[in-house]
Amino acid sequence: MDSRRGGGVAVYAKLGTPCLHQIQLIHDNLEVIWLLCRQSSMPREVTHLLIGSVYYPPKANNFEMSEYLISTMDIITRSHPNTGI
Repeated sequence: MDSRRGGGVAVYAKLGTPCLHQIQLIHDNLEVIWLLCRQSSMPREVTHLLIGSVYYPPKANNFEMSEYLISTMDIITRSHPNTGI
């Protein structure tokens, strides 16, 4: 167990909403959670929705956070090109 207390992030989805937790996007040093959702009635231009919660603390490493967010978007849009983020 690490020494951090409290905190954490959450994303709530309505029961029955088809969302998958994107565990491959977990980062050891950042508090983040991502869900990839696919509703049955989506606009043609958007096939999935990526919903995330990111805690950006005041003393965060700006470079690490920026690199992580950019790489996350790259990973998702490579496998699901028409994702709304």
